[in-house]
Amino acid sequence: MKKAAEKIEKEKKARKKIKLGKKGKAVLCIFLAVVVAIAGFGIYKWKKAKKTASNTDNGTSIVQSGNLTNSISGSGSVEPIDQRDIVPVVKGKIIEAPFAEGDEVKKGDILYRFEMTAATNAIESAANNVEKAQTNLSNKQNSLSKVQENIEKLTVTATASGKIDNLNLLLGEEANGVICTVTNYKEQTVTLPFNSAKVGEIQIGDRASVAVDKYMINTSGTVTRKYSTSQTLSNGAVVYNVEILLDDTYVLEEGVSVTATVDGITSASYGSIKYADPVTINASEKGEVKKLNFKNGDWVEKGDVIAVLENRDLSDELRNAQQGVKEAQMNLKEAENTLEDRKEEASEYVLESPIDGVILTKDYEVGDTISGQTSTVMMVVADMSKMKFTISADELDISKIKMGQSVSVTADALTGQRLSGKITAISKLGESSNGVTNYPIEVTIDEPGDLMPGMNVNANIIVEQAFNTLYLPVEAVEYYGGKYYVTIVGEVTNMPERREMPTGNFRGQMQLGENTDKTPSDEDSEKTPSQMPDRGQMPEGGQMREKPQSSQTIETEESSEEKTDTKETAQKKSDDEKAEKSGSNSLKEGAQRSSQKQQEELQIKKYKEEKRVEVEVGVITDTYYEIKSGVEYGQVVKNTTQVSSSSRGGFGMMGGMNGGMPGGMGGGMSGGMGGGMSGGMGQNRNSDNRGAGGR
Repeated sequence: MKKAAEKIEKEKKARKKIKLGKKGKAVLCIFLAVVVAIAGFGIYKWKKAKKTASNTDNGTSIVQSGNLTNSISGSGSVEPIDQRDIVPVVKGKIIEAPFAEGDEVKKGDILYRFEMTAATNAIESAANNVEKAQTNLSNKQNSLSKVQENIEKLTVTATASGKIDNLNLLLGEEANGVICTVTNYKEQTVTLPFNSAKVGEIQIGDRASVAVDKYMINTSGTVTRKYSTSQTLSNGAVVYNVEILLDDTYVLEEGVSVTATVDGITSASYGSIKYADPVTINASEKGEVKKLNFKNGDWVEKGDVIAVLENRDLSDELRNAQQGVKEAQMNLKEAENTLEDRKEEASEYVLESPIDGVILTKDYEVGDTISGQTSTVMMVVADMSKMKFTISADELDISKIKMGQSVSVTADALTGQRLSGKITAISKLGESSNGVTNYPIEVTIDEPGDLMPGMNVNANIIVEQAFNTLYLPVEAVEYYGGKYYVTIVGEVTNMPERREMPTGNFRGQMQLGENTDKTPSDEDSEKTPSQMPDRGQMPEGGQMREKPQSSQTIETEESSEEKTDTKETAQKKSDDEKAEKSGSNSLKEGAQRSSQKQQEELQIKKYKEEKRVEVEVGVITDTYYEIKSGVEYGQVVKNTTQVSSSSRGGFGMMGGMNGGMPGGMGGGMSGGMGGGMSGGMGQNRNSDNRGAGGR
């Protein structure tokens, strides 16, 4: 029984094995076929790339000569340099709209005028209020001035110089009327008679000698007045009086008799000393005495403050008057502001063009009524004298972009036209996506020509150029310790003679990634580097790139010659087309692709010893280094293994099938097979754009 059971079990396993084997073999065959096809295709592309790589054979590269260009490209939609929406801020009926859609307008031209009766009435009312406020302010200011004058009168000052008499006030008493008298006893005069026959010889201003018999002294004085009326003395003599002001050498009491002599003419009789008339000092306003500065017998000068009074009623009047003026000023300012507001509101009934430009749209005409909503766009005016658009540059390229830098612009809608732009704004704020930060760049076209708003344009910015320079692929240059090195292993003995390439028009200039087996057309040969097709415009997986990319252009000696398609190049084209249909879009190295046959015929002389030298580099692209010194044209240098292995990976299959196999077949099932199924048949930017090289 046991043997029978074991036999039955073995038969079941055999049948199960046979059943599973049929299905499994079919799946396994399909899987292996796919693997073999992919591997075979990858090996084919690797061998082909190796064969056509930048003058590279058996791990070496040849120092070549040509022109290098580094550029950044992008696309965008143009818009006017300035565009304004004309929106209403008032409501009403349109009574004037002189311009039509498409008309040119100047800044300040009237676009719309609304019916504004209510606004006019509001202005008149506001103007009347301003006039009333001005009158009220004037009245308040007059009242304040009167109160201030009355308060000033509470400060009692001397109206003449002299001695104070009759000052009978005390502090705290109420003063009203006379305060005191001031007598200038230093101002002594005497009036003397002079004989009519001699008085004519005396003039005002003449000096006089005055004799004081009482004190037996002489003093002096000055003639200040001559009387015109004559008098007759008791002795019958006819005389005229002359007034003399005595000097203050002596202070004489009033009534003292004196005689005087003027220019030898002596007075006919005596005269008496007289002081100047006393001056009465009054308080014009009553008030309580708060301060007394002098007392009786003191000498004061004209203008001295004798007493200070206080009147509480006047103080209250002053505060009220000052407050009244302040309120009147505020009322006037408010009325004036209201008038300005009404005038500004009235100006809003007239819509003027804010810029010079062209009317793009016009949606309202005379007779239409506007509700006054700011969301209503009545018209759009645009300044199309210049156009602008925005592209982006990633964080690796933004440092190469400068303000004012020239930009070559083409438009899909304007075939054959090339426009010139310049960088007018570089954003400092970038936007990050998928680990890469892009920065917006504004490009302005000063002469837009036939460009219309909304048209799509392509921009190409040349950031670096080198003409007639030596260059090597990146895998031939080693970077170490901040310096660049190459290892020279030989030289080409039959290298074509180095010729100078044109720097104005890049005839024969080919973009990396283009098929260069074809002969350049006349149109292509006229393009300058800034108009050449950009790597960023090349299709990836059947789609156009949306963001701008750096691109490199190389012009070599061979590429400047006219060529015809041979059977070999035709076969290469066919192979390339098949590769593209299968999902591969590996970059072909420009001029080197067209000169493959010549390269195979080059004769290389290898040196007995390798020589590692430092080189000076210039323009650096994703694929090439400009070599400014350290090597010579036609020398052969050894490629660095670290670059080729890191950039190609595995079998070095040009970065995999455009991103499909970045790890090559050496990455195992996780890294190979197209970089895992997650890599699919997509695009590997770095390896694909660098072609045979890498950094």
